[in-house]
Amino acid sequence: MAKVIFKIIRLFLSSPGDVEGERKKVSDIVAQINRTVGDLFKVRLEVIEWKTHVAPDMGRPQEVINDQIKDYDIFVGIMWKRFGTPSCKAESGTKEEFDIAYNNWQKFKQPRIFFYFSQKPYSPQNAKEAEQWVKVLHFKEDLAQKGLIFEYLTLEKFAEYLREHLVKVLQKWFKLKGLFPGLPILTVIMARPD
Repeated sequence: MAKVIFKIIRLFLSSPGDVEGERKKVSDIVAQINRTVGDLFKVRLEVIEWKTHVAPDMGRPQEVINDQIKDYDIFVGIMWKRFGTPSCKAESGTKEEFDIAYNNWQKFKQPRIFFYFSQKPYSPQNAKEAEQWVKVLHFKEDLAQKGLIFEYLTLEKFAEYLREHLVKVLQKWFKLKGLFPGLPILTVIMARPD
């Protein structure tokens, strides 16, 4: 059997709980990319989520998550109508996770940050829901001053954008002498039948 070396690209997925469909799409798209262009670029994308990559521990819950999920190459943030639960250091866990990614990007120009906002029609049913939605809108305005964000109307459009953006990033990194300079990427050797 010939051995093929693959680079592992870690993608951290951050969102409040109202975008479960999008979160599932992220995993589906990553699996699709791994089966297709992943072989071409000799990479494997790995979705990192607190639900699957964090073990229980004592301390402030968001800090436990932050301590266990440190190094990743791509940050994918998604919001629709909920901003999330306050984390003591930020207005929500998603905001705190973004702040960490953005601070690292400012210092080291990594991770690559993608942020998507759903534009699905929505009408708050009470003041609490309206307050959450207003926080999302203010956050979106703030992010638009820091960089390029994407908006989508349907789950299919979200999937189309994310797939295209991930492939573009892989193409850019791949063209850099065929390496991924400066990225803290794990190397995995996989056996493949001849």
